[in-house]
Amino acid sequence: VKEACPFLGEGMSRIESMEQQVHGRARDASNEDEIYFGVHEVLLAARVTQPVVGAQWGGVVTTLACSMLENGEADAVLCVGSEAADRFAP
Repeated sequence: VKEACPFLGEGMSRIESMEQQVHGRARDASNEDEIYFGVHEVLLAARVTQPVVGAQWGGVVTTLACSMLENGEADAVLCVGSEAADRFAP
């Protein structure tokens, strides 16, 4: 996670090549959302109605992952734990 996350270490310096490799194109400099959020097809916002205890950002991704597992839309989900001293650290 620490090597893959673009927000840690030298990650931001690899953004341009990573976007091209992953999305097939670089971000559109004329699109303010893409300048800030990167290459995307659509932006969505989500919030859980009951936060997941211990979740890093309230549990949106955890809730989606659990739902996908329960509905057979995923076979497995890989999770990593946060550091005990800093729940926002990867």
